[in-house]
Amino acid sequence: MEMRELYQRTFSQVHSSSEIRWETYASVKRRRLPRNLLTAAAAILLLAGLSTAAVASDLFGLRSWLLPEKISVGTMEEISSQADAISLSGYLDTPEGKATAEWQTFLESYDVEAAAREADRTGSVPEGYGLYQAYNREMTNKVDEIVEKYGLRLHTALFDVYEAPEIWDTVAAAFQGHEVYSAYFYEDGTLHYDGAYRLPDYGQVDYQFSRYVRGTFNEVILNVGDASAYEEWTYESACGRQVTLALGPDKALVLAELPDSVVSLNVLAGTETDLDDIFSSGSFSAENLEALADSFDFACLTPALPVTAHSTESLPALTEADGMD
Repeated sequence: MEMRELYQRTFSQVHSSSEIRWETYASVKRRRLPRNLLTAAAAILLLAGLSTAAVASDLFGLRSWLLPEKISVGTMEEISSQADAISLSGYLDTPEGKATAEWQTFLESYDVEAAAREADRTGSVPEGYGLYQAYNREMTNKVDEIVEKYGLRLHTALFDVYEAPEIWDTVAAAFQGHEVYSAYFYEDGTLHYDGAYRLPDYGQVDYQFSRYVRGTFNEVILNVGDASAYEEWTYESACGRQVTLALGPDKALVLAELPDSVVSLNVLAGTETDLDDIFSSGSFSAENLEALADSFDFACLTPALPVTAHSTESLPALTEADGMD
């Protein structure tokens, strides 16, 4: 199996039908995401393959993103460990961060797998909640409670990037020189993709990118393992944006607060990355992490434009056979 294919199977959440490269973007066939992935996308917790990470004591840094309670790692039948996690919606003192924390606390005490199995058996997820990890009325009632409590809205649609070419072209300027393997938008402009960048003094580094737009309830969290071993610092990137950088033994993070959104990079490399690790190019340094942050033009990521019918009206209609895998 090719290493790139293995990487995608292991770390990607929602896959586009084709690899995306900036130089070939315009000519790649536009296809929609398989419908069975639309619901699955909402349940992403970004836990695959993540072991340890850590946090310094900076009150305005990574610690400010930490969920107040540890998360369970493993299955409902066999919990293997407890781990620290951060909300990818940003600081925990924001409405979005508080909402994510409250939802995660609810999930920790709920039999989610049983609810998911029942929903799979009946083929029914409450209408309007297909983009969330909410499989029955009890769970959707909790979502409604959280959304009302914190004055947020729900996601309503998920789009492959080829369904929003005008918006994709706008954000693509932020990632010149990067490769993207799967990418999708939510209707408010929230964006996820799996990507890679080649650093001159390191080689290729793989990462997961997220931009969460404020005002919407997002349930996605990131497992950071043991929150005690990161070296953390504030860094002014090449474009002039202040970002938080955190470097751990097995992975690293780039976190940025933009005027209308929060950006995070889950970097799949760390200071103790095994040279024989199939996903790595060896030990990742602070200088490497700063160089990766410098490769982004964060100004191109704000404002986040909503994805609407207007964004997709120029695309040809796709049949079930043509547009689905």
